[in-house]
Amino acid sequence: MAEGETMPVAKERALAEAIKSAAEQAGIYIESYGRTSNVVLSEDEVNILSRGIVEVLNKQYDEPRYFGNTCYLRVTITAMVNTDNIEALRQRFQSGALAIDLKRMQAVYEDCQQDIKKLKAQLAQASGNKKKDIVQRIAENERRYRIAGLIEQGYNSAVQENYEASVQAFTQAIDLDQNYAFAYFSRGNAYYELQQLDAALADHNKAIALDPAYDYAYYSRGVVYDNLNRCDLALADYDQAIAINPNNVYARNNRGIIYARDGRYDMALADYNKAIALDPTITNVYDNRGNAYFALGQYQQALADYEQSIRLNPSCQEAYQSRGQAKSILEQYEPAIADFNQAILLGLNTTHVYRNRGMAHHQLARYQEAITDYDKAIQLDPSDAINYFYRGVSKYGLKQFEAAIADCDKAIELNPGKLSDTYFYKGLSLVYLQRAQEAIDALRLYIRYGNEADRIEFAKSIIIQLEGMLQAGYK
Repeated sequence: MAEGETMPVAKERALAEAIKSAAEQAGIYIESYGRTSNVVLSEDEVNILSRGIVEVLNKQYDEPRYFGNTCYLRVTITAMVNTDNIEALRQRFQSGALAIDLKRMQAVYEDCQQDIKKLKAQLAQASGNKKKDIVQRIAENERRYRIAGLIEQGYNSAVQENYEASVQAFTQAIDLDQNYAFAYFSRGNAYYELQQLDAALADHNKAIALDPAYDYAYYSRGVVYDNLNRCDLALADYDQAIAINPNNVYARNNRGIIYARDGRYDMALADYNKAIALDPTITNVYDNRGNAYFALGQYQQALADYEQSIRLNPSCQEAYQSRGQAKSILEQYEPAIADFNQAILLGLNTTHVYRNRGMAHHQLARYQEAITDYDKAIQLDPSDAINYFYRGVSKYGLKQFEAAIADCDKAIELNPGKLSDTYFYKGLSLVYLQRAQEAIDALRLYIRYGNEADRIEFAKSIIIQLEGMLQAGYK
């Protein structure tokens, strides 16, 4: 400590240095994780993750030691390296601009530390009014350092998903500097995670008013607008973020998502391609580009993107499901099932993954396995008509015609007139049960709603046969 410094902030500086030292040692665990998990980690990501896995268990300050006008502080910490949440942390960094925010925050810290060293050196040589000026600058440095500490505290809380504490820390930073755009931006992101969208929007508006060239504030406000179903305003904000910073990967990725949602796949692909060129390590951009290729029927290109996503992040549940869907379309059913299995093993528990696996089992004539998957899909979402339809088709494959009809009826009840094939399989099941008039009625509904020419002709031919049988006296 030197003249102008205060004891509380000096203790914070000492503690920060200790944590930084521990994080540097923890870096070896991050690097080992990357090698063993076959995950590509950038240098910045290693540095940030290292801080995220260090947990201070206790700290002990020695008595201050004084030499002339200088006071020396020493703190000893015991820290634990908690590697359990490395993957969760990495996923959070990849889901948005969090890594960039943390890097910016650390830069402020380092700037304050370097600045205070220079000011202390100058103070030792100064006198009179010059000395007073340096003491004032030291006090200002402390204020900036305290703000940086609160910002870090807020981000640490956000990483642990304690967003209420995060909001509190950012609010304290704003109280110290009400013109600090980054603090409003950071609090806005925390409010967004709490789904307090109006508060998030207000903070991003304030950040933009204070710093109209802050591209990430436009990006984050765009995310809020998107969640408010104001896609027009979201798109405008992504456009503005990219106009300010053409290298804003996240704005390009999100703009691509909006373009794809609107069916403008060429524009979406252009944004995804640019984002990947700027940063080829962000997995969800490959997922999104793969989805665009999938929607365009370019399944091999989609498959290649899903595979790259998995190479970069072998723990990505959605990438395995998406790759499984692409493989199913390409009639690679066994590998598709293996991908769906992996997605479920990693914790994906959605109606879609079980339905997709059921469909692959059905294609391999494993009807009972398919029915088991559809049962699970229906348990997760009893209101989804398509799950009942597919289960009915598999029951038809097992010649369980009454059960197949019951599922078709349920699908029709939930979504009348939409799943045209439901009427077709119901009709066929009724044919096998020799319920001719009911079969004719179901097949006529298929002809009304269906759009497959060959199947419609087949249904017509069956109706002709059934009508002939009825005229001949059969029931």
